[in-house]
Amino acid sequence: MKKTLLLFIALIGLLSTTTHAQTISIVGQAVGGWPDNDPLTPDTHIMSTTDNVNYTITGLVVLDAAQNADGGAKFRQDGAWTNNWGNANFPSGVATQNGSNILTVAGTYDVTFNRTTGAYSFTNVLSFPLIGILGDAVSANGFDGPDVDMFTSDGINYTLNNYTFTTGDAKFRENDQWTNSWGSSAFPSGTALLNDPNSNIPVVAGTYNVTFNKTTLAYNFGFQSVGFLGSVLGEGGFEGADVDLMTTDGVNYSITNYALLAGEIKFRLENSWDTNWGSSDTPGFLAVNGPNIVIAAAGNYDISFNKNTLAYSITPNLSTKDFNLKNVKVYPNPSKNSWIFSSESAITSVQIIDVVGKVVLTKNLTANEIAIDASALPQGMYFARIAADNINQTIKVIKN
Repeated sequence: MKKTLLLFIALIGLLSTTTHAQTISIVGQAVGGWPDNDPLTPDTHIMSTTDNVNYTITGLVVLDAAQNADGGAKFRQDGAWTNNWGNANFPSGVATQNGSNILTVAGTYDVTFNRTTGAYSFTNVLSFPLIGILGDAVSANGFDGPDVDMFTSDGINYTLNNYTFTTGDAKFRENDQWTNSWGSSAFPSGTALLNDPNSNIPVVAGTYNVTFNKTTLAYNFGFQSVGFLGSVLGEGGFEGADVDLMTTDGVNYSITNYALLAGEIKFRLENSWDTNWGSSDTPGFLAVNGPNIVIAAAGNYDISFNKNTLAYSITPNLSTKDFNLKNVKVYPNPSKNSWIFSSESAITSVQIIDVVGKVVLTKNLTANEIAIDASALPQGMYFARIAADNINQTIKVIKN
């Protein structure tokens, strides 16, 4: 009897361990990114269950699968890829082991998943109006062609990333209909007008990240950012912030007379390690995920990079004396109204430059602190070119 009881207790313990061992999470670019294979690092979106078969999660904000190269979502067990399920169908289907990414559509959903059958469903609990871009800058069929849909997670701010346009006109419109459409005569940024047949956005050919705010009607066609970081920037190193290069065409990027320390450096796209470049040769050609570039001596450098050919150079600038980066500060940044630039050296001018290289504001004044009124500028990223002690330094600034 005692042996039987002990065996029964052992079986109960085993069943309990088995019953409560499986966690199911939903992962992927559509819900914040693809995680690693370390079960000791919990996934962000762990689903709830009462029976270890049926799993749910409510109010999950999901991004559009088309917005990322490896977009969509999958289910996986116990924070590892040993057991994972997917199926391209959306909003419901039957997921299979190691199946395709679920091709999600942006929205807020209640999600269910059955670990035994693989059945899943995404039930939309908060839908947003669809905003797209169309015109002969988008399609050979012009305004009779299809809309290119933008992404939103809040129904207000819409984005379309890394899209290649031809020279021509474009408009924003809602739900693939002409009931609500917006255009403007300004490029690359401005404030759109509602249902004005004469207001088409005159797009210049290029690859852009496009933003549109459905409430303020502010829009912007901006180039992808390319920046660099590393121990050459001192404190923070490869864990710090990127220094963005300037571009006027989205292909050729550069920055002049920038102070670097002796150390290592890499280039990144959009401030992310998803796309980064390095090289063992200087100058030369960068390789995706290449080795860190070594800068042997501290000094001021001119840096250039071609995003199409991956040709680059980092060469000493001998025309001006060294400049201590820590002497220059800007605050607040981001800002809604104004930026204040300060330096231990007397600043002689500040230029604000938009993402396509156009100087939008200039202030000439010899002082250690200069305020720039940014209240009239559209929201977005800008570059501030600061002149002091006969040299120039460029800093990225953000207008909210």
